[in-house]
Amino acid sequence: MASKYRWQDPEGRATIIKIIKELVPEWDEGLHMWQLNLVVRILDGEDVLCCTATGDGKSALFAAPIIILQEMARNPGLYPGLPYRSHPVGLVVTPTKGLSANIVKELENLRVPALAYCKETVTEARKAGRKLAVEIKECKRWGIVCIDPEHLRDSEWREITEWPVFRSNVVFGCVDEAHLIKEWGRLFRLAFRHIGAFFRGRLPPKTSVVALSATLQPGSDTDCVTASLGMVQDAFTLLRRSNERPNTQFIIEVLEHGLGGNDFTCLLPYITSGRKTIIHCRTIDMVFRGYVWAWRMQSVDADKLRRIQMYHALRDPEDNEETIWLLEEDPHCQLVFATVAFANGLNVKSLIDSLSLGFGETLNQVWQEKGRVGRVKLTPSRGVIFVQPSVFAAAEKRIEAYKADPSTPPPLVRQHKKKPTELMELAKAQLHVETVCYISRLNQIYGNVPSEITWLDCIAASRLLPCSLCMRRSGRILTFDPSPLPTGHPPWPPFCIPPGMMTKKMNPSAAPAKKKSKSPAANVTSIEKKLKLSRKERAEAEMALIEFGETVWQAERYSGLHPYRPRSSYFPSPMIQSILDGLMKIHTMEVLATHSASWAHHSGHSAALLDVITHLRIKFTDAREQARIIRNANARAAVLAKRQARGPVNSVNASIGQKWTALDPIVNPQPIKRVARGPKAPILSLAAVSESYGPSYRTGRCSLPTQTADENTEPLHVRRSSRRAHMKS
Repeated sequence: MASKYRWQDPEGRATIIKIIKELVPEWDEGLHMWQLNLVVRILDGEDVLCCTATGDGKSALFAAPIIILQEMARNPGLYPGLPYRSHPVGLVVTPTKGLSANIVKELENLRVPALAYCKETVTEARKAGRKLAVEIKECKRWGIVCIDPEHLRDSEWREITEWPVFRSNVVFGCVDEAHLIKEWGRLFRLAFRHIGAFFRGRLPPKTSVVALSATLQPGSDTDCVTASLGMVQDAFTLLRRSNERPNTQFIIEVLEHGLGGNDFTCLLPYITSGRKTIIHCRTIDMVFRGYVWAWRMQSVDADKLRRIQMYHALRDPEDNEETIWLLEEDPHCQLVFATVAFANGLNVKSLIDSLSLGFGETLNQVWQEKGRVGRVKLTPSRGVIFVQPSVFAAAEKRIEAYKADPSTPPPLVRQHKKKPTELMELAKAQLHVETVCYISRLNQIYGNVPSEITWLDCIAASRLLPCSLCMRRSGRILTFDPSPLPTGHPPWPPFCIPPGMMTKKMNPSAAPAKKKSKSPAANVTSIEKKLKLSRKERAEAEMALIEFGETVWQAERYSGLHPYRPRSSYFPSPMIQSILDGLMKIHTMEVLATHSASWAHHSGHSAALLDVITHLRIKFTDAREQARIIRNANARAAVLAKRQARGPVNSVNASIGQKWTALDPIVNPQPIKRVARGPKAPILSLAAVSESYGPSYRTGRCSLPTQTADENTEPLHVRRSSRRAHMKS
């Protein structure tokens, strides 16, 4: 019998609001209007693509339909005229096991039974003598089944999707983190390409296809996802909300070293603040190196096993789930070193700081990492990325190539002994070369609305937590409170560098015990040489700082707060020397505060001081780069002059160091002349050849006369018989 109403009708909307208000008291305000508009379309079997920020309520789009239909199945007489199913079930495709387990846990809190279909659950069911395929296709035990795309190709799912009970009760097929269809489906996990084919080919035609993502960029990325899922233009609903995170400060810090070693001192200013932190690493090897480093940075009385954890794909899924539980429930757990497995979809509300060691492969991955923190809207959070200087140079090259020919896709770059890789993603490069406001650039990349507000910089838009670029211009200093701890719980012991681990890099003044160098500069590493000012640079910087001190004195000497003070106290000489010692390291207000903590005029003049230091640092860096280019050119010229003076030894040595173009004329070498042979030997007669087969020696009992070939005209058998007779006689 056909239903009297559709869910998009006023009767359907009123029913949804009533059921959600009664059954889900955790949602104080019920469904938001944008959620309600999408839920009614999902219940009516329409396709939906939703792009909104992490923690904005995307999971309600697949939880609410099951809650509503289960209530109608229990009490069908209370809701007449609306379509319902007797055993509603939904299918959610997730990229990782951790996300599946996290969704199952959240649904259990909403009293929705759910299953994470993965290798571990299948194995447990087989050991217990159960058949998960039979339980799923009967639709009586679980309301939502979470599954990874690789398991969709199993024969069990062909059996499930062909079962009449399952086909009559399935409500939707949902893809969580739909942006990964393009990112991972190309080379990493090809099964993502076939999600849309499974939904369209194995599920009933009226089943709703839902795609959810917080980092799906408009344009070609969206077109790729919709084409893969079979979403035809004007036949699906697209809702794009802003994915900006107003309670998270976005910071990019330039590293002074690489990330291949065992030193991660760049993390110390953040992890010592006493805030629960997730540290995103590019590889599992980096996770282990960072874990070992943080282990050594703790004091002796710290509970090291509980304070620091790891999260990656090589660990047992139960251990990863325990790590998430420790972050939420254990006050002793503060840090987690994790790979990309922690970047997509996981909801841990206790995390308030996200630190990324290196920039991810794509901008979407990095913005997903920053979305793991600040899940409680009123809690200030930080998202910090530590980037190597070489990444900025690669970004500038990518932008130059794009400006030269925007229509040409980036070519593959083959590195030494490595597979060819693509050039840097355009959106990632645009963020690296941004010089005004990172948040404004991110809003432009993701098409966040309203553009007249989101595209403004942090100062013009009056954002509470400006990005690191806007912080430098505004001169503001922000303080972040530590994570709340239970009453009576002692604070975490501070991280510090043990004296036994002080290296030359950490303590340049410490000389080696055995081998002493004559020159103090020989004990300084190459990195510290770059960060140390030369005598000429130091004199120039000192004059600039003294002039800045004069401006401070001119501005403050008539102030009523500072009368009758000596002129030198407005910008003390010890502070100038401290700034000169670390001038090349001062990039942010936080670093400057370590040199000017006791300065009386820090609040009013720190921004101007940072501008002076930044100008000096850029000037010295450019001058050093120009000097390096000149030195290299002179060295190449000297080497070439020596080779020309030495002269080419042979054709091979003469070509060393020369540039050969692809169109140089090629001259084949002259062929080697063969030596003429002498006259051929005469051809012997048959008799001569036959005679050559006889013995070449003479016996002592007889002496035969020598005959020439011309004289020997008797047949061969006659000659042999006469020879035998002669020998017998």
